[in-house]
Amino acid sequence: MKRQPPLISLLTSLLLLWAQEASYSQSALWQKVKDLPGNVVTSIAINAHGEVFAGAFDGGIIRSTDNGNSWVRSNTGLTDTEVFSVVASPNGDVFAGTFGGGIFRSTDNGGVWTEANSGLTNTEVSSLAISPDGNIFTGTVNGGVFYSTNSGGTWTPISLEDVFVNSIVIRSNGDIFVGTGGDGVFRSPKHGQSWKKINTGLKKTDVQCLAINADGHIFAATNGAGVYRLNDNTETWAEINTGLTNPNVGAVAIDPEGHVYAGTSSGIFRSTNNGDTWTEVSTSLANISVRSLAINRKGEIFAGTMGGGIFRSLQPTASVTERLKSPMPHYDGNNAK
Repeated sequence: MKRQPPLISLLTSLLLLWAQEASYSQSALWQKVKDLPGNVVTSIAINAHGEVFAGAFDGGIIRSTDNGNSWVRSNTGLTDTEVFSVVASPNGDVFAGTFGGGIFRSTDNGGVWTEANSGLTNTEVSSLAISPDGNIFTGTVNGGVFYSTNSGGTWTPISLEDVFVNSIVIRSNGDIFVGTGGDGVFRSPKHGQSWKKINTGLKKTDVQCLAINADGHIFAATNGAGVYRLNDNTETWAEINTGLTNPNVGAVAIDPEGHVYAGTSSGIFRSTNNGDTWTEVSTSLANISVRSLAINRKGEIFAGTMGGGIFRSLQPTASVTERLKSPMPHYDGNNAK
């Protein structure tokens, strides 16, 4: 048998070793930590202590106090379990927005929920957000946007009726951005006193999610046209889909290093250059439709899916290059009680 030259043999060995390591890194990256068959995990929130709260449409709230290793159902007092949005405020309160029952607040990490709808004229709540100064904003289905300065004690309307509010983000200067289902993005520079539609550059106006990074850059995830980044000077959107092979994006999130993540109907993509280019980081989650993303302080990602449960990255994805397909370790976690 003809022997390979030493250099070729060495290169072949290195390539095989790289492939094995890459495959191991990829297969060891994602783990299913909760199986929720039939439930859409609409929203995930992580509080200052690292406790995780996941809201499911027609499933209520489940929570984990050990970084996703075990979960318990947390619906005491929650009279509507069609949860669209969950947020955790800096003071420790957790809020759940429901599709018909309005907003519920928990002051004991999800142990008990109480209704918090004073001043809320529409109880079909589709989004929640916390501003940098700790105020809470909520968007409804064709009922406008509201805010609270007293931890949900009372709500004040700030207009923008007749739109389906999917997402809200607030800059440190008070500017509010609202992503809607079918009407694109609205901006208010005056705490909701006036609104301006800013859709120039968007090929689709079904905006599923908005995200804001530490520099104030706004990212919009659309259903059918990928991800866009706002140019503040011109109030126009730039399409930033190089490497993003799926245009149906349901979630976008940013990690502590500033990397941007897009959850699509076929997995998760990452950008390390502010959205200019994307790399898939979830080939082992092929055909998993991602509906929500949350990232803890360590850079570990929690991904909520459309009927496929909750997945967790076992290490910050910034440290992993994931390109090869390989089997994914499956872990059901503890059953929610």
